[in-house]
Amino acid sequence: MAGEAILLQAAVFLAALLQAASGIGFALVAGPAILIAMDGHGAVQVTMFLSFVICAALAPGLWPAADRSRLGGLALGSVLGLPLGLLIFQAVGIATLKLLALVAVMGMVALLLRPPQGGGQPATRVADMGTGLLSGAMNAALAMPGPSVAARLTALGLGKTTVRATVLCLMTASYAAALVLQAASVGVVEGAGPMALISLPATIGGILAGRVLARHIAEGAFRRIVTVTLALTALGLAVDLAARTI
Repeated sequence: MAGEAILLQAAVFLAALLQAASGIGFALVAGPAILIAMDGHGAVQVTMFLSFVICAALAPGLWPAADRSRLGGLALGSVLGLPLGLLIFQAVGIATLKLLALVAVMGMVALLLRPPQGGGQPATRVADMGTGLLSGAMNAALAMPGPSVAARLTALGLGKTTVRATVLCLMTASYAAALVLQAASVGVVEGAGPMALISLPATIGGILAGRVLARHIAEGAFRRIVTVTLALTALGLAVDLAARTI
C-alpha cells in the first residue's frame, strides 16, 4: 500500500508539472491514476479540484497571452457542455467513464497527427463552440476539459504560449463551474476530500517545477509533448480496461 501511495503521488507531481508547463496533462496523467486508486466516481472530483488549483495559480499571469478571439466561443460551448457531462457522470459506471475517456483521447491523438493547419486562420464561432461543448462535457464527466481545446489549437498551428494560456484560462472558469455543479447536484463523494488534501503538496510542487520547465520548451517539442501525453494516457486507460475484462 505504501508503494502504491508513493507511485500515486509521483504521478500527481509529474502530472501537475506537465500541466503547468504545457497547459494540459494533469487530468490525463493523474486522472487515470486516481481513477485506478479510488476506483470510483470520487476520483473525478479529486482530479477536478486539483486541476482547478493548478489553473487558478497560473491563469492570471497568462491572461495577456490567451487567444481572446476564440475564448468567447470556447467558453459558451463549455457552459452548454457541462450539464451534458454531468448527466453522463450520474448515468454510467466507472468502467464506462474510462471507456469514454479512452475514445475521446484517441480522437485527440488522431487530430494532432494531422499536419498543422496554420495559426493564421480566423476564429470560427461554430467550431469553437463545438470544441468547447466537448470540453465542458468531458470536464463534468471526467475532469478532462483540456484535451479537445489543446488538440484543436495545436492542430491549427498556434504557438505554445498562446495554446497554454488559452487552455489554462478557459479551464480555470470551467473547473470552477463544474465543481459548483457537482457539489450542488451529487455532493462530495466519500473519500474525495481526504484524497484531495493528501495530493495537494505534490500538486503544488509540480506547479513550481512546471513554471520553470515552460520557459525551455521549444515549439516543435511542445506539439510532441501534447501528442505523446495523450497517446500514453490512451494506452493506460486501455490497459486498465483490459485488466477488468480478464
